[in-house]
Amino acid sequence: LDVTTSIQGSSLNSGRSLSVTQTWAEPSATGWTLVGGENAYPSTCPSRMAVTSFASRMGETSLAAFAYSRQVTIWVMLSSTAIGLGTEILVGHLVGAGEVERARRELIASVRKGLVFILVASLAMALAAPHVLSLFSADAAVVAAAVTLQRLGVLLETGRVFNVVAVNGLRATGDGRFPLLMGIFSMWGIWVPLAWLLGIHLQLGLAGIIIAMIADEWVRGLLNFSRWTRGGWIKHAEHSRAQVAAAQEREQPAA
Repeated sequence: LDVTTSIQGSSLNSGRSLSVTQTWAEPSATGWTLVGGENAYPSTCPSRMAVTSFASRMGETSLAAFAYSRQVTIWVMLSSTAIGLGTEILVGHLVGAGEVERARRELIASVRKGLVFILVASLAMALAAPHVLSLFSADAAVVAAAVTLQRLGVLLETGRVFNVVAVNGLRATGDGRFPLLMGIFSMWGIWVPLAWLLGIHLQLGLAGIIIAMIADEWVRGLLNFSRWTRGGWIKHAEHSRAQVAAAQEREQPAA
């Protein structure tokens, strides 16, 4: 595992912005590269493939409903991602400027605003689901199953706000390893086994798979958000600022 660290922040002395991000890159047979973020854990693609395989075992109707629901939900997910990336930039600059307490408050405020926005958006999508999903399929069974998923998606997407915003905030400070490990733990310790238990073993079908996704998002989100509120990232932020200062000293011409 090759770990490289960079930092994003503003210099107190020069006012310039230095790029600081923490990334994990691991070559594999498929040639993928990972960046430490919400959808960048090494287990993301395999775990999603595993859960999709569960849905495929439920028949064509369930698989189609799962796919159509994901296509509609992507618009709400993109909103969460946008909020998370914007927060990451803001936190990176504040940490670089030494305004650690303000950075802490700004991320918490972003989570609150994001929850309100995503709640409204996901509720609107759930209400419009019968009409929107009927554009994808004329099969009443597929549409009905997908509508159920969209309504469960209200809980899923609100939980995702904690996850996306907190992960991006932690990454901006250089504390990317924690969400990486939490992602691996939650996806393989909660999402995949619970999806099998509820969806396949207890025969709850697609609803069971989505309930497992909800549990995964909320557990991951609350763990990452707790990391932020308790200040576990501050030592990483201080280390990042020290790296910025050292880089600036190297840039200064010798007297």
